[in-house]
Amino acid sequence: MPAFCSDLSALPRPVVACLGVQSQRQAAPAGIAELRKQVHGHAARIERAWYTDAEGYRNDVLVCYWSDEATYLQWANGEFAAWWSAPERLAGETGYWREVFSAPADHRETLFSGDDRPAGLAALGTRLFGPVAEHGYWGGARDRIPVSASDELDVERKLEPRRGTTLGRRLSVEPPEHVCVIRSAQDSTDCTGREADLYQGRVYPVLIKGMDYLRDHPRETGCFSCRFMHELEADGTASPRSFAVAHFVSLGHLERWAASHPMHLAIFEEFLAMAAELGPAMRLRLWHEVYVLPRGAGRFEYLNCHPGTGLLPFLESVEAS
Repeated sequence: MPAFCSDLSALPRPVVACLGVQSQRQAAPAGIAELRKQVHGHAARIERAWYTDAEGYRNDVLVCYWSDEATYLQWANGEFAAWWSAPERLAGETGYWREVFSAPADHRETLFSGDDRPAGLAALGTRLFGPVAEHGYWGGARDRIPVSASDELDVERKLEPRRGTTLGRRLSVEPPEHVCVIRSAQDSTDCTGREADLYQGRVYPVLIKGMDYLRDHPRETGCFSCRFMHELEADGTASPRSFAVAHFVSLGHLERWAASHPMHLAIFEEFLAMAAELGPAMRLRLWHEVYVLPRGAGRFEYLNCHPGTGLLPFLESVEAS
């Protein structure tokens, strides 16, 4: 099946910020509306979603994109800094987190199953081009990341989850060099009839099972964090789109999960079976964006969050000013 990449040549160093509000209640907390007000009109693109984490907390998320670091910093160091630093962020049962990173052009790649509906970072690009040759085999993502020609982008690290005191604190974590971030998305907007039945009845359940496995088995998979999110429309209503954001120790760990782990192969096989039956008539849209972070390219902060949030269980944290 053909695939397409986004032309991001006009974006040498964009910024991605995942901003979250965490609550034990299963309704969207008031804090997410406040956060939306803070970011509205400043980020070049904002996408809304929510998920329930392994601890049972609801997390409402804004995935935000800035075209360049200067524009992001102007916002982050402006009025938002006062809001983020206010004592209210540590009060009550609500937690807040932000995971911000920026990867240069030779440390990232995107891939789409169609060339007419860009999303995520690609929506800031000029076009989708292809079909691309670096696709359809294990290792294609590596070949689409230019820096892989001179760097293996693989490290050894044992993930040993630990529990600390995090509630009522402002904690900052710096992701180590080579951390690999993937946002992998599914858009079933155009799926009807037999395709909708196949996707909802066979592919989607196996996908959920695989994402939960990644979330719950960090030591085996080398995945710090996996969040499968339900995307929302701009007005907050449910959407037929979903995506996972996962942080792997390295690109090598992501590759090994994709190419050889039985849980991912099960997802892959169900999708291929659907594609074989439907052929060119298939309307399911898939896309992803992958970033390999250089040293110092990210800063993750967690305010009044439970100790299992994001990268907190695995990496040393410091008090955030």
